[in-house]
Amino acid sequence: MFISTFITTFLATLQVLFMGFVGYLLVKNRTITEGGLSLLSQLVTNLFLPLFIFHELTQHFNAEKFSLWWILPLISVGVTTAGFLLGRGMLLFDKECQNKSQFVSLVSFQNSGFIPLILIAALFGAQEQSILNVYIFLFCIGFNMSVWSLGVWLVTNAKIDKDQFKQILNVPFVVTLVSLGIVCLGLVDLIPGILIRPAKMFGDCTLPVSIIVVGGNLAGTNLHAFRKKSMALFILAKMILLPLIALLVIYVFKVGYLLGFILMIEAAVPSAVSLSVIGRKYKVDGTMINQGIFWSSMAGIITIPLFLTLFSMMYKG
Repeated sequence: MFISTFITTFLATLQVLFMGFVGYLLVKNRTITEGGLSLLSQLVTNLFLPLFIFHELTQHFNAEKFSLWWILPLISVGVTTAGFLLGRGMLLFDKECQNKSQFVSLVSFQNSGFIPLILIAALFGAQEQSILNVYIFLFCIGFNMSVWSLGVWLVTNAKIDKDQFKQILNVPFVVTLVSLGIVCLGLVDLIPGILIRPAKMFGDCTLPVSIIVVGGNLAGTNLHAFRKKSMALFILAKMILLPLIALLVIYVFKVGYLLGFILMIEAAVPSAVSLSVIGRKYKVDGTMINQGIFWSSMAGIITIPLFLTLFSMMYKG
């Protein structure tokens, strides 16, 4: 049972890796320039992903059936808090870490949207995908608020400006709130049918284009200029200890399967690409952040299938 489940999740993780490798090669070979990568990133953030969120929430989210939907943003804040405390704790063993605040940010914030969505698409059928996709978008409400406040503070060493909190109101976040409002107020039937299919068609572009962007962002990463002890402690905290804590919480509190899967996958995925975006915006040295994103992604090839397998076996047992 362990081997078969591990192979299934391992192959799903490899799908993400292969898609990201396409983006890596396209940028490395200059088929996609830096400007082209930025354009793709903007399309994902401001068009494809918002329409994907709008379609999934308005067509598949039912506030009456899931009255405790608000718990997902709280779980997100809980995962971030656990990562923050774990990162701070790890620094007790690495007094010479070159950038302590960025180290903590890498442990605190996960790739909460794109990679979980792709893994869900690879592992579940259509009905479960729809439910889990909604859970992911609700989870990202808490993530967006945290990463554009605490995340900015950590990445920049408190080098913030008055426009910082405007970043919380990004397009995906606003569309999520608007879509939730439409559903909760019972206004879904007022949406013209002619808008639903184009929204779905554009939304379907989200996952493949986003993973190309993630792979392309890693193409410019210097993989050699890092302190081995710091990176090893980071991988230990982010990719092993944090998922173990999530697995323990799921077991102790007997969390339902689908909600438990969201908690498990969000604790197990690599560091957030948003941290690299923040570094660019505030013009800080993002070398450590990009290295952390890359190496946690590499470690995730093994650790993500391992923890998803342990999670699955816990329910089957």
